[in-house]
Amino acid sequence: MEKIAIMPPHYRSTPATHAIIYDISDRKSPAVIKDYTIDGDYVDARMITGIVYMLTRENVYSYDDIVVPAVRESGKVVIEPDVWYFDNPEYNYVFSTVTALDATTGAEKDAKTFLIGSANILYVSQDAMYVSYQKWHPVYRTFADGPQIEVAAEKVGVPSRSSVTAPILFEDFNKLSEAGKQEVIAAMKSGEQEAIRNREYDQTTTMIHKIAIDNGNIAYVAQGEVPGYLKNQFAMDEYNGNLRVATTSDVSTTRGQYEYNNVFVLDGGMKTIGSLTHIAEQEKIYSTRFIGDRLYMVTFKRIDPFFVIDLSTPSSPKILGKLKIPGYSDYLHPYDSTHIIGVGKETATNDWGGVSTRGVKLALFDVSDVEHPKQVGKVEIGESGTDSAALYDHKAFLFDKGKNLLVLPIRQVTTIPVVQKPGYYDYQQRIWYGAYVFGVTSDTGFVLRGTVEHGTGSSGYYWYGSSANEVKRSLYIGNDLYTISSAKIIATDIANINTTIKTIDLSGGPDYRDVPVLIF
Repeated sequence: MEKIAIMPPHYRSTPATHAIIYDISDRKSPAVIKDYTIDGDYVDARMITGIVYMLTRENVYSYDDIVVPAVRESGKVVIEPDVWYFDNPEYNYVFSTVTALDATTGAEKDAKTFLIGSANILYVSQDAMYVSYQKWHPVYRTFADGPQIEVAAEKVGVPSRSSVTAPILFEDFNKLSEAGKQEVIAAMKSGEQEAIRNREYDQTTTMIHKIAIDNGNIAYVAQGEVPGYLKNQFAMDEYNGNLRVATTSDVSTTRGQYEYNNVFVLDGGMKTIGSLTHIAEQEKIYSTRFIGDRLYMVTFKRIDPFFVIDLSTPSSPKILGKLKIPGYSDYLHPYDSTHIIGVGKETATNDWGGVSTRGVKLALFDVSDVEHPKQVGKVEIGESGTDSAALYDHKAFLFDKGKNLLVLPIRQVTTIPVVQKPGYYDYQQRIWYGAYVFGVTSDTGFVLRGTVEHGTGSSGYYWYGSSANEVKRSLYIGNDLYTISSAKIIATDIANINTTIKTIDLSGGPDYRDVPVLIF
């Protein structure tokens, strides 16, 4: 008897995103107006004058039946989007769908699907949506050709029996003199140019698709491509009809890994009309903020260069000034026309000559003298291991200049000695979860107004978001401040932060992970 192999059944994964619109006119009895289902995973969304524009994506598998995404309501297809495709090849194709919904009436407006790469960073202006993703351009080579950059052993503090190449250890590069660093960077730049000449240029680029949006109508405009990769949505900005983009280039050459940063200006047709490249070599972008005709940018590898870049002439971006200080900023927020708030981490040189990360840092930069920006206020919270949701999600940062109010969610780590027996000490980490509330002015800097505690814990394995007491959002209504975690909402008096008005339990049962987290 012949044996017959039976293939197991194939199960198709069909991710879907729900967009639910509620009527909250009766706050005690909110009602669902519409429940839309859009094929694909949720990426991001924006609302402009009552119209919600939402981006979803779904992988396209060539070995499976290809089903074009649709928008459904109560199981009925209400929009079958047109599918746009392009002549530039991708390593993997994704259906990226832009859907417009009227949040006021609940009506569906429009939807279009684009067959592109895996869109992951979205920027939206009043009349355009910019959908971006990274493309990798690997070059296969042996690395046997071309010289390596060698650094003398005595320069980097390793045994004299050998020499090392600069790209191997970041700490070794840091120990070089400034002149030695410039020699290495010059050789790296030469290696990059050599790779370009030999058609061995290995780099990531960013594709950006421009899509026009107008009162719920969606129309494709153009696409552009720039070298490097984006940090986040704040790396793009539209101004006077042009798109400004900040990227980090990470280039592999036969001489090592070469890293630097760039600023590009693209016109309305997505053609590059201006560029400034090779900024802060051997560093990467940590945060950017476009304000008017300037870009404020922080790069980091060992210290925090804070750059002020002029974009008043789109064809000729230029650096106006910079400030080098310890630490870095993951997020930049405008305070007024001449001051910028930075949120990040403090750093310090360790015993081995490297860089160690310390507590969460708030910094206030004065940019009134664009050629000589300066830090006029600073606060460090906690020690190494202290963290904040605002470092990863700007929506966790609350600032209102008129109320002189700045709220920062904090998970604070404190190391304390524990007596095990006479003469012998062990050390344990205590974790504090809550929010720090500051006042801030350009004259006084940051002034602590109080803290709101959501919980505490002892040492043990933890990571960001591992506790229900991590504060994720804060908001105010009138003179009441609300801090929100998965476990509770605490209302406090803004005038006296130490006065708790009410605590609402959100535990929702034995497992807090079943409780949804607000994403406003």
